[in-house]
Amino acid sequence: MKNKIHEPLLILLFSSAILAMVSFIPKGLTNFELPDYLSDLRETEKKQTIHPEQKKYKGQRDSSFIAPAKMLADTTVNSFGDLTKFFEALYALQTNPNAIHIAYFGDSMIEGDLITMDLRSMLQKRFGGRGVGFMPMTSITAGFRSTIKHEFNDLWLTSNFNEKTVKGKSLGWSGFCFTAPQGANTTYKKAKGYSAFNHVKAYLRNAFPTNLEITAGENTFELNLAVSDSIQTIEISDSLEFDKLKIEVKSGNTDFYGLNFENGNGIYVDNYSFRGNSGIPLNTIDDNIFAFASKNLNCKLVVLHYGLNVVGHESGDYSWYLSPFRKTIRKIKAAFPNATIVLASVGDKSYKYGNQYHTEPDIPLFVGMQVKLAREENIVFWNMYKAMGGYDSMKRWVEESPKKAAKDYTHLNHAGAKEIATLFYDWLMEEYNTFLQKKLEEVSESNPKNKEILIQ
Repeated sequence: MKNKIHEPLLILLFSSAILAMVSFIPKGLTNFELPDYLSDLRETEKKQTIHPEQKKYKGQRDSSFIAPAKMLADTTVNSFGDLTKFFEALYALQTNPNAIHIAYFGDSMIEGDLITMDLRSMLQKRFGGRGVGFMPMTSITAGFRSTIKHEFNDLWLTSNFNEKTVKGKSLGWSGFCFTAPQGANTTYKKAKGYSAFNHVKAYLRNAFPTNLEITAGENTFELNLAVSDSIQTIEISDSLEFDKLKIEVKSGNTDFYGLNFENGNGIYVDNYSFRGNSGIPLNTIDDNIFAFASKNLNCKLVVLHYGLNVVGHESGDYSWYLSPFRKTIRKIKAAFPNATIVLASVGDKSYKYGNQYHTEPDIPLFVGMQVKLAREENIVFWNMYKAMGGYDSMKRWVEESPKKAAKDYTHLNHAGAKEIATLFYDWLMEEYNTFLQKKLEEVSESNPKNKEILIQ
């Protein structure tokens, strides 16, 4: 039996033969174009990869989604929304010292404490507080994060949005549940240039009586925990400073949700990164667990920073995403009633056209959709795409010096993350100073002490 040659291969050989013949024709006779025999194959290569969640939510069209794309591509707005509730909490710190938290939810754009580490530093410099805030029990970016040293053994069983390793486990507000059998341990060490540990809390729920050995600095002690159906808050330390904390399960089996590292009154920015997340999976977290985080971490601001893993190439229609993410926003608003909700737009992302990179055409469309959604849900909006510089800004951040983004033309490097944090902080403080000015105008001229507090 003769071997059959695939049609695409036959076409390729035919094209190569023609090109070879053309190379021997005098230059003056070659002023014509050959037909593109491989065009059908190229079209096949351009087929879109469907986002996994698009399949799941494909039928959930949002009637408010308007086409065509140009009608939605409003990327000129810088920001909008009412930040008064958050600013009142900041203002109160001056007369009623306390610890308040910002919950910053995002995808790989904030992995390893990127963006949040610099935002935290700037806010703490002005409003007080030392410490990284929330920390998971294990992390795939532990070796990458520079604000705290984190080590753990391989006995932990992790459940999360993508991996239901342990059936029946309730995920924490970070999207993870860390189940610790006997022998599981985790260690945190102060990073160079950062403050010592002081006030540390652990959040856990145990289905079995559990014995924990905790080492805080030079002090080691044991905790015996009874069975609990609800989340427990364990005070590990609230006075002494120490550079190292180790937690080991000596017996039992415990579900940990994370720890909170604080040192003094002020403000703490919690990094809730989850690689590949679109923000939609937040809908699967129990309302009571979110409410626990809202209350126990005293959250006054929640940032939702998603989109990087949703935007495709010339997809054009994101109505499948709009409805479920609208539910995410409403869920967060209900669970965090004392917090201001900020939707941070997706940043710029480049796509390669021939030998050049330019802004992915769906980025402006997606930003426009986020603008529309934030307005409809009456939450605060901050345009990261516009702040970066808009069209082709990612190209400039990668190719110009100093480089502020990785060569994948998608992710920021440390310099770029610091730039975004600075832009976000400057925007917040500009709005806060306007808030203070209004407060100042309300203060009587006969009360100079209040004036002094306000203008600090």
